[in-house]
Amino acid sequence: MKKFFALGAAMAAVACSAPAMAQDAEVQGGVSFGVVGGYDHVTLSGGGEKESKDGFAYGAVLGYDKVIGQGTVGVEAEIDGTTVKERNDVYSIKGGVDLYAGARAAYAVAPGLSVYAKAGYTNTRVRVDYGNRYGVNVDGFRVGGGVEAAVTKQIAARVEYRYSDYGHTYVANVDTGISARRQQVMAALVTRF
Repeated sequence: MKKFFALGAAMAAVACSAPAMAQDAEVQGGVSFGVVGGYDHVTLSGGGEKESKDGFAYGAVLGYDKVIGQGTVGVEAEIDGTTVKERNDVYSIKGGVDLYAGARAAYAVAPGLSVYAKAGYTNTRVRVDYGNRYGVNVDGFRVGGGVEAAVTKQIAARVEYRYSDYGHTYVANVDTGISARRQQVMAALVTRF
């Protein structure tokens, strides 16, 4: 858990150290596009056992925000990859593409600085090689929150924590008894059009 706090604190310091001109910049509504990257912690549990792996997640985010009073509400979609994998003499498991679609609400707490919460649907692909190679898609939900700091009128930096729960994993409609969860601390740089 110390890793989460140390990484989050470091990324928050980077995101909030925007140039002096950001003090007067306002984050605008509209279409946004950006790149994301950060710490990925995946936990698999089942049969009374639990195992966790760490890695790096990376991807792209596309969103739309509408300004309402002191804040914004909007939607966003994200596609990510990960370096998380597990391999031994019997099998290998590797994280695949992670898709997310959800809603986001932000509130301005200072000029050029807002806090936000998000929630939505997530789907991830897991690639397994256990003699035969196959892939499994698992669905779940994601919740999270973060801070967005304006760098210019069109560019903003974000730092967020998010939690995804994929529930139980099914293979050929059979419950494997294995559940998957993910915690991430991510940084993003987005531009608005």
